[in-house]
Amino acid sequence: MNLEFDLIDPKESENQKIQIAEQKLNYFGNLADWCNQTGYSDLSNQFPSPEQLADNHSVFDNYLDTVLVVVNNYPWKYGPGIIQRLYQPYFAAVIFCGSWYPDQFKDQDNYTSIIYPFNYIHINPAEILRGYFGYHCLTLVQEMGLNNVRGYFFMADDAIFNFWNPINFAFVHHLTGDSYENSTNWWKTEYGLESAKNILRTIQNTNDPKILETWKQFENGLKVNGFLKSNETVINEMLSSRGRSVSDFFYIPFSAISYYSRLMRIFYEHKLFLEIAVNKFLKSVHHEISLPHQYRYLWTTDRGQWDQIYSKNLIAIHPVKMSGFWLPGDSRRKYCNSVLKTWLNMVFGGPQDFNETRIL
Repeated sequence: MNLEFDLIDPKESENQKIQIAEQKLNYFGNLADWCNQTGYSDLSNQFPSPEQLADNHSVFDNYLDTVLVVVNNYPWKYGPGIIQRLYQPYFAAVIFCGSWYPDQFKDQDNYTSIIYPFNYIHINPAEILRGYFGYHCLTLVQEMGLNNVRGYFFMADDAIFNFWNPINFAFVHHLTGDSYENSTNWWKTEYGLESAKNILRTIQNTNDPKILETWKQFENGLKVNGFLKSNETVINEMLSSRGRSVSDFFYIPFSAISYYSRLMRIFYEHKLFLEIAVNKFLKSVHHEISLPHQYRYLWTTDRGQWDQIYSKNLIAIHPVKMSGFWLPGDSRRKYCNSVLKTWLNMVFGGPQDFNETRIL
């Protein structure tokens, strides 16, 4: 693990703000040069001065004490350098989590090469299992004990987070919530109902006060939020064989991160699938969800049209595969013309209006 955690003092000097603004401009300039390799030059417009940008970006100050955790399903081969340039100057820290083998990584050019120090948590492929247990990354980051953190963003490496569309930092935020409550996907696998049964056996046989306290909090949360009838217990919820929450992007505030980590460690140790684990957690806490027009999950033919579907009004979209951008070509050009052109306008074109979220 290699981590330097820089938390920006809200009373920082004007010079520090300008230095950060210069870094933002330099990083985006790298990406503009990267796009130029495809013949796409529309990102070479007039940029604001560092002084102007520092003033405009006060609207993003809430992110300066949050952590962005970027999770990959398979060993990294390309992409972290792009993510660093898009997000790193705006957050207290960007931490990558997943399988990291430097000898397998492709640094094609200096425009998107990894920026050091590179903050990462290595999990071997068997532990993360194609992303089935990616939620454990947030637990590992919380257990590092970082100080003065307002909240934690979880983002898949092939998701795009448009952070100019804000959320309420006081509550858990999820794109879909429990919208797929009747879905039985994944429940018939060994990471669904069988895992849930094993969890219940452990709870019934343990004397560990921390586990029992966490489980009681879980059951109480389910009751308070109306997911258990008067004659039901947490056992009914765990054996329901239904419900999932597609979870490639979500946010956990400081007030909920300890409970999240304790509950998710129980789930992880029994190999409960990501979408089921997050679904159970969400039902036990007050949370907000995005409006339907504020996110897009791309399925089947939509995946080939991601550049047409991507919009400035989305909080997040998934998936957009960066592996296709490694070499100059049509895929990279589409990314430049859609995603990066939007970032140029929204992030470097001055403060923008905020969208709404729906409170549960």
